Parts: sequence; C-alpha cells; structure tokens
Amino acid sequence: RGKKYTVWRCCTRVEHGPAGCDAPTILEEDLQAAVMKAINNVVGQKSTVIENLQTILEQTVICADDEISTLDEKIKAVQLELVNRATSSEGYDDLSAESERLREERQSLQLTVAEEKGRQLRRAELVSFLHEQTVELDEFDDGLVRRLIEQVTVRESGAFTVEFKSGTIVEV
Repeated sequence: RGKKYTVWRCCTRVEHGPAGCDAPTILEEDLQAAVMKAINNVVGQKSTVIENLQTILEQTVICADDEISTLDEKIKAVQLELVNRATSSEGYDDLSAESERLREERQSLQLTVAEEKGRQLRRAELVSFLHEQTVELDEFDDGLVRRLIEQVTVRESGAFTVEFKSGTIVEV
C-alpha cells in the first residue's frame, strides 16, 4: 500500500511459507506496546513482585557444594580402586564406567549450579530495576527489553505472554 511496515512472523512460516504455520503476522508497534504493557504491569505491582522474587531468592540456596564434594570423594575412591586393580591385572571395566558416570554427574551438577546462579542474578537485576523505577515507562527501550525479557509468545487469540528473565510471566 505504498508504506513499509516492520512485522514479526513465526520462523516456521518464514522458512516454509503460510502452509508451515498459520500464526498471525504481528506489527512491531503492537509487539512493542505489549512488551511495555507487561513491563509497566510488573512495575505497577512492584511491591508484590519484589516480595515474590525476594522469597524465591532466599529459598533458592545453592547447596550443591556438599554434593560436589561427595562426588569428588567417590571419584577419588573409584580412581584409587581402579589403579589397584590395574596394577594387580584384575578387570577394571566396571570401575572405569563408574568413574565416567560420576564425572558426568558432577559436570551435570556444576551446570545446574551455574544455571541457577544465572537465574538468581537475573532475579536480582529485576528487583534492582523495580526499586529504581518510580513511574511507568511510556517509550519502548530496546536495551531495557533485552535486559529484562526472555521471550514473548503470541497466542492464537492474539494475546501475548511475556516471560521475564527472572521467571516472572505476564499475560497481556
């Protein structure tokens, strides 16, 4: 119609055409308005949101250090037994497999701890942002949105679900 619009489409629709996905095309202005409405919704309820996030931050104590220490001890014990069996020419395939399993378990636990620390940091960032915020935001700020928002889902009804990096979810 002689005008250019910035729109958002489902990547499946872009890659495979309209037959791949029947999700609606969303004007960027509508998407930005929904995101700002979600942020302002959280800012408007900041005392409740801060309280909930503080509770989550307090309850989620990362106590995996003991588990990691226990796994380290088990790994050392298995490795010692592995060396003993190898020097005495006994079979050690079972110990080798157990050692590998324990290492994978330790690595998985460390990954979980790192992910949880990241979530804790994002929650703390949202709490800090909410403490600083005194008025509703009226203009879209790309940097702020990138810091706060994990993803936006467009529902078939045209409603938006905005998920903050802190885990807070707002329906708009």
